Amino acid sequence: MPQNQKVLLLPILPGWPTLEASQLIGFAEDLDEIDAARALAESLGRVDCMFLQGNLDSIPWRDEYFDVAYLGSTATDEVRRVLTRQGVVHECQSKF
Repeated sequence: MPQNQKVLLLPILPGWPTLEASQLIGFAEDLDEIDAARALAESLGRVDCMFLQGNLDSIPWRDEYFDVAYLGSTATDEVRRVLTRQGVVHECQSKF
């Protein structure tokens, strides 16, 4: 994946540290999961990541922002809203 991609991660999937991105935004409902991802990002020196509370039904981001979405389930209209027209969705059943 090109490094200049803006990546949406919902939920925060275990394989996220292997993703290269100019900006990686991960959402989860569980605050402990968010805290763990933030701590791991800091320990890896990943300054391109942001982890926030959220879900598939309400993504607090502008339309057509993300280039790629890694999802733990099927894409919703809300996910499609925040993806660019050329955006790609990866529905992950497990680690990637």
